Amino acid sequence: MGVFSQSANAAKKVSELKKKGFNATSGKVKTSKGTVTKVWIGPFKDRKSAEKMQDRLQHKTRQRGFVVENKS
Repeated sequence: MGVFSQSANAAKKVSELKKKGFNATSGKVKTSKGTVTKVWIGPFKDRKSAEKMQDRLQHKTRQRGFVVENKS
């Protein structure tokens, strides 16, 4: 759902998403430009489930988000 340089902004986004019924979470990610906080919804059992949630997300928040595969 986003990458934030300010962790407070990430926490606000997680809170907003949770209030709308989404399983949102966040975590720190080290990048070449420093540490940022990533916000996402999931995980999902398969891509089809993630895409269904993507449609629901767009309907409820007017944000589409994007589906990525967790490589860990």
